[in-house]
Amino acid sequence: MIKEMPKPISNESFLILLTGFSYPDLPGDKISEKPAECTIALREKERDTNRRLAPKGAGCFDEIVNGTTRTYCDVLCPNADTVYLIKRDPQVHRFCFVFYTHKLERRGNNWFLWRQHKCRHSQITFTIRCEFLFGRSQTPKDIELFNSLIRRN
Repeated sequence: MIKEMPKPISNESFLILLTGFSYPDLPGDKISEKPAECTIALREKERDTNRRLAPKGAGCFDEIVNGTTRTYCDVLCPNADTVYLIKRDPQVHRFCFVFYTHKLERRGNNWFLWRQHKCRHSQITFTIRCEFLFGRSQTPKDIELFNSLIRRN
């Protein structure tokens, strides 16, 4: 007797976040005196040209961890099952090393990208993928996500 295999839980990977930390006139891997400003743009797919910008600087905060200042930014993946870094630009950066100067961290139902040391002051762009165990229709609308960031600040 052949048993029918159960249907897998929906595991949609439909939301990509482009989280950029930049100064408009700071090329390459130069660093600034002040921490770089956070810009978050939501996209449906990696090559999606329709970037939906979150309010500038919203959802970011500084925290002292083991005597070091870290800048945390919400990557707008509430209730995501998995969140991971797809790429960073520039790919080779002399101040930004995963797990040492930047990392994705889950706190409750939210995910954050933190940066510390000179990576906090560097121009770099991270492309992050969020995966969910539920369908797209169950995720909050952009305006709800953006408003939650504004309320938090």
